[in-house]
Amino acid sequence: MLSGNYINLEMLSESFVEHFSIFSNQLGFIHNGIFKAVALYHLYGIEKGVSALEKVILSAQADNIIMPFVENASYIMDMLYIIENNDSNNDYVKKIIHYGKQYNESLNKNKLDKISLSPREIEVLSLIAEGLKREDVASHLRMSQETVRTHLRNIYQKLGASGKISAIKMARLSGII
Repeated sequence: MLSGNYINLEMLSESFVEHFSIFSNQLGFIHNGIFKAVALYHLYGIEKGVSALEKVILSAQADNIIMPFVENASYIMDMLYIIENNDSNNDYVKKIIHYGKQYNESLNKNKLDKISLSPREIEVLSLIAEGLKREDVASHLRMSQETVRTHLRNIYQKLGASGKISAIKMARLSGII
């Protein structure tokens, strides 16, 4: 989702169903369903995304599972509002929206406001966010792969990120990229 490659996300979500079926991995199905809803929303329109997300919500509601939705709130909030409008008595959806807002606010309030990346670090992270590999970034920016690696290490340290996905997410949430 971070790279915006929704065609690939849709294909992956379809292929993962088989893997989650082996062990009846309900949490896997829920996460996968959320990812599929996001892909459908961006590829085919919000109605398709909402329809897919409603099915996932229905299956998760039985066990009151909310965290997969909360953690992905920034990607599904528009769909959640539509679902809430269609069923204004659904306290479960209201709970997801409430905690999703809190989650996003806490991420935004994090120390990201104080973080400043150099223009070159922003370039590197932006290209990584587009899905380029280190060697492609190096070629595009005419620098060595080791320099790209150093920039990424500095970016992770400044953002307090454990890897590229969390760094991209943090940078997007804070408006850096």
